[in-house]
Amino acid sequence: MTKDDYDNSKLIKLRESKKMTQEEVAELVGVSRFTVIRAEQGQSASWKLLQTLSAFYGISISELIHSAKIAA
Repeated sequence: MTKDDYDNSKLIKLRESKKMTQEEVAELVGVSRFTVIRAEQGQSASWKLLQTLSAFYGISISELIHSAKIAA
């Protein structure tokens, strides 16, 4: 998925609201720091990663995915 599919800026805001680094998030969810960076930049994120991050941040996946993609 790319930034057209999900709200990458929300990932950044959620991480920053927890005062965490990308490396800390990556370690806690079991991915590389570069995976978190790519997701936050909107370059790429798998459905599984977005599910994992939404659970980690305590939000529903629908809060990250653009509504047109959910309906598709």
